[in-house]
Amino acid sequence: FSCAYCTSNKMWEKRFRARSAENILGEIKELIREYGVDHINFADDTFTIDKPRVLQFCELLKKENLDIHWSCNVHINTVDLELLKEMKEAGCAEIWIGVESGSPLILKELKREYTIEQVKSVFRLAKDVGIRRLAYFMVGAPSESRETIQETKRLIYEIAPDLIILSLLVPLPGCELYD
Repeated sequence: FSCAYCTSNKMWEKRFRARSAENILGEIKELIREYGVDHINFADDTFTIDKPRVLQFCELLKKENLDIHWSCNVHINTVDLELLKEMKEAGCAEIWIGVESGSPLILKELKREYTIEQVKSVFRLAKDVGIRRLAYFMVGAPSESRETIQETKRLIYEIAPDLIILSLLVPLPGCELYD
């Protein structure tokens, strides 16, 4: 993705590198065996960027019947009901979603490439399948106003995330908003 406040697309040159589902499963089994781990947080920018890989990972986890729960970052455009159900059945306890704003104007300015309706849908689907939802929001975009902040506040109340992380937009060198 090419969000206006993020440098990942420039740093990684829009390349996606991923470990195989089998490789990840092997490491999880080792963490359980050696350290008694019962929860994993995947810190990938977008764990669900490759749906077939995530589905394969979920299938392997279910087949192994491991006593493990996990959480990950998702993008509004990379999850659907099928994927969320599979993730839940494979032990996904929580997803972290970068919503950023409840204002269509701000979402466009930040180049988020999804709609408020899509946000509402993903939050509803995740709740329906029983996955906790963490929502990231930020304020301080160049066009931010009292009204756009109120739109964000209204969206927060409507989607009712289980957890919220609110931050100030700080453009980092290399991102579009910084430039």
